[in-house]
Amino acid sequence: MIVLRAIHALNRAIGRAVSFLIRAGIVVLCEEVVARDAFGEPTIRADG
Repeated sequence: MIVLRAIHALNRAIGRAVSFLIRAGIVVLCEEVVARDAFGEPTIRADG
């Protein structure tokens, strides 16, 4: 039973980390769209 609790805790931690990374990616993507469309210039990251 202890092993199952450890696996469950690990799965929850990984899920939270992935959820945070997905949200951070969405924020970066939205920033890029706003910079390109509203200001007419892409950020330096997208200027490749």
